[in-house]
Amino acid sequence: MKSTMYFLMGMGAGAVLTMLYAPRSGSETRDLVTKRAREGADYAKRSASQGGEYLKHQAEQLKDTAAETLERGKAAAMAPIQNFSKVMEAGKQAYDDTLKRASEVGA
Repeated sequence: MKSTMYFLMGMGAGAVLTMLYAPRSGSETRDLVTKRAREGADYAKRSASQGGEYLKHQAEQLKDTAAETLERGKAAAMAPIQNFSKVMEAGKQAYDDTLKRASEVGA
C-alpha cells in the first residue's frame, strides 16, 4: 500500500516537473496533454472491448465444454442401467426357452 502511494506521489511530482520545464507554451502543452489523454481513453476503450470479447468467447467455450461433460456423464451413468436391462432380458429369454424346452420334453 505504501509503495503504491509513493509511486503515485512520484508520478505526480514528475508530471509537475515536466510541465514546469516543458519546451512548449502553456496552450501547446495543454493541447498535447488533452490529445494524449484522449488517446489513452481510446486505448482503454479498445482494450476493454477486446477484453469483453475475449471473456465472452471463453464463457461460450466453458459452456460448450460443460455441456459435453454433462452428456458424457449421463451416458456413463446410463451404461450400467442399459447393460442391466439387457442382462435381464437375456435372462428372461433363457428362462422362457428353458420352460419351452421342458414343456416339449415333458409333453
